[in-house]
Amino acid sequence: MRESAQTSLDFLTAITLFSLVTGYAVFNLISVTAPINDFEEVYKEAERITELLITSPGLWENGSNSGNDWENHLNDVVYVGLNSGDLYLNALSEEKIEALSNSDLELNTSFHYRLEMTSERGDIWIIGEDLPEGREIAKIVRIITTVFERAVIEGNELAGPNPENDKVLITMNEPPSEDIEIIITNFDPSQIPFKINYVKLNGVQQSNGEYFHLYLNEVETELPVTISSSDAVIRIVITLDNPSLNLSGSNEIEIKFVDYLIKEGTVSYEESYERVFSRGVMTLWMWR
Repeated sequence: MRESAQTSLDFLTAITLFSLVTGYAVFNLISVTAPINDFEEVYKEAERITELLITSPGLWENGSNSGNDWENHLNDVVYVGLNSGDLYLNALSEEKIEALSNSDLELNTSFHYRLEMTSERGDIWIIGEDLPEGREIAKIVRIITTVFERAVIEGNELAGPNPENDKVLITMNEPPSEDIEIIITNFDPSQIPFKINYVKLNGVQQSNGEYFHLYLNEVETELPVTISSSDAVIRIVITLDNPSLNLSGSNEIEIKFVDYLIKEGTVSYEESYERVFSRGVMTLWMWR
């Protein structure tokens, strides 16, 4: 009888201990797996947004019209996508990237995020919030290709016999939506050396600074600048926030040459377009 009672007591003790251990293990399992499941949801959302940005050009709609060039319809954006519409894999429009980074538009998600994109030319675009501390954060990194358009002008095609003309007028009939970039190269060897004396934007003379940059063979240079080689490359960059830039209409860029004879007439910026592709990295962080 005593032995039977002891056996029953041992059995009850074992059952109690088993229940306590099992309950504790289940409690801890729930505590551990809940954040993991929550993190997986955030990670999947980060993957979805990254894929949308890379593969879709985005969409705008105003009830009667719609299109993919949402960067020109910022008040009617349905969702943001950065694909340029090219057949190249991951070719993202720098015009769309600039529009997103310079606006109050948000990505199509309810989660917090930080989006960074870089190009091999040194461009950096940052959209979203600062990264928080002490939080689980999903991170997606993708290799991308960005594309932008710039005007490329052959210097020897500008050259002419008219001694009365020493200015190049570059007209822009369409309002810009990204930084203006102009390349001038392949100069007439018979007119070397010569100088570029000044650059004017809509009649306002420009100088190197926050809104204007002039490079000679990729070295930033002050005006006036001397050109001593026919294969020299002049690169002019006018930023979109230049106060002399007309964002709602046409613009005119005047370049004054010294000792270099120029043909009559003007050069169309739009007709001189060249598409430039650049490798880069997209990083998206996302958290609750």
